[in-house]
Amino acid sequence: MRASRKSSKGTPVTAAATHSALVVAAYGRRGLLESADGSRIACLAASRRLRFVCGDRVTWQPGADGIALVQDIAPRTGLLERQPERTGAPEPVAANLTHLLVLLAPRPAPDLELADRYLAAAVLMGAAGAVGWNKADLDAPPAAIDAYARAGHPVLRLSAQAGTGVDALLAWIGTGKAVVVGQSGVGKSSLLNRLAPSAAGTTGELSASTGEGRHTTTASVMFRVGNGWLADTPGVRDFVPAVPEPHHVRDGFLELRALAPGCRFADCSHRHEPGCRVLAAVAAGDVDRRRYESYVALRRTAEAMAGRLQPR
Repeated sequence: MRASRKSSKGTPVTAAATHSALVVAAYGRRGLLESADGSRIACLAASRRLRFVCGDRVTWQPGADGIALVQDIAPRTGLLERQPERTGAPEPVAANLTHLLVLLAPRPAPDLELADRYLAAAVLMGAAGAVGWNKADLDAPPAAIDAYARAGHPVLRLSAQAGTGVDALLAWIGTGKAVVVGQSGVGKSSLLNRLAPSAAGTTGELSASTGEGRHTTTASVMFRVGNGWLADTPGVRDFVPAVPEPHHVRDGFLELRALAPGCRFADCSHRHEPGCRVLAAVAAGDVDRRRYESYVALRRTAEAMAGRLQPR
């Protein structure tokens, strides 16, 4: 519906109609929107301050050359954010997520600390987190992967080539919105092509809309898979989840969070305090030591970053 207003000369002027849509691809200020009827349109942020990401619900108005101008972003839930090392503002990666899948593979060598950080981000934003072991037809997962299942994160054995585990992955996502994350080369693109044959077409649409096809490997793209959605993100070498305060890191590790109520002190950091249930569980072998050391490293990183980002 169009609203009318009057110009300075008193002549009625018709305002552009406003529409709502889902962001299914994002690359800088540009991207792709999908409406409820499945139609798609290339889009551009109407303001340089407006930054949309995959999974955002937005309102837009028609612009020149058939481009949708994104005017506003609806309130977000399940927001995956990374904390840049040199700036204070967290960077959104994807929004309105219900699930996060960390994809690992025999090659490149699994970066388990990176996996821990992504899973902590999932817990902190209220999403379900799981580990996917890709190329399971080539190599079985190492014993270290078992720690994720013991902590409460499902481990899915997958093979993009053979189709192994695809049904289990779709059942896990259900009707939700998931994001797949991980190192470059673990097979995210192959897995998405298996789950969503339209993946290549969406990437082509984004390349055409930006006019910079060779750069769209840095874009985030979301695809319909089964009854839900799965977003792809560029492979990374490092990731630090954005946390309000460093002490929140402890809440991102499921096995530590479960033990925390038994600690003597409510604000226990699980590093040196007497009467710490977590330290006792690590010593007894009930909590995986590598996962615990990963928690300590991430907390130290968060504390160091918080110190650098304090206003002077």
